Amino acid sequence: MENPLIFIVDRDSTRGNFLKYRLNIMNFSNIRVFSREEDCLYRFGKNEFPDFIITDPGHVPDVALAFIKMVQQSNPAVKIICFTSSDDQEVADLLLEAGASDIILKKSQGDQGFNELVENIKYLLKTSKHYE
Repeated sequence: MENPLIFIVDRDSTRGNFLKYRLNIMNFSNIRVFSREEDCLYRFGKNEFPDFIITDPGHVPDVALAFIKMVQQSNPAVKIICFTSSDDQEVADLLLEAGASDIILKKSQGDQGFNELVENIKYLLKTSKHYE
């Protein structure tokens, strides 16, 4: 399996690190965790572009929309996956219009949407020209 660079952006550092831990178990090891969008974008200024960004738009969709637009302007090849507990279709549509690759709903029990997240990353890797 390829080892894509994944940035996790989550204001809750415990949740971000737990997601990193779960991805490590699934053999994704090239992962960086950021608790602020600005810290992630700083890496872009250093020419460090991830293959994927996993972010939780949370209760501040305006910040998430601005972040997604900045990522897309900096490097449109970066795949952005919103991993969220919000099932607001209007917000989801706005995030997709801004450039998110997918919205994955966290479930309240079981795998909490994690398995779908991993499958989405694997699918995007298969369909990405970068990894052909």
